[in-house]
Amino acid sequence: MNFTDLLYVIDNDGNEHELSSCLIVKNSKIFTKNVKSNIELGFKIIKKNNGICDQIFIVNEILEILEDLRYLEVQEF
Repeated sequence: MNFTDLLYVIDNDGNEHELSSCLIVKNSKIFTKNVKSNIELGFKIIKKNNGICDQIFIVNEILEILEDLRYLEVQEF
């Protein structure tokens, strides 16, 4: 598994935070090795292509599989 996707988390205040080392699976699951980031239910995660928003996801569920791996169940918006 290659965790090469760079995503951005949009918090409730509209601030954008970088979320590196991610892997998108079937547009409904996101795995990330960035476990220090503050992600909550309802936050939006965006994927950019050449600086332009390409996909938007909404976080439905958060699970920590291992100490260094987090699983996010998302819905494409």
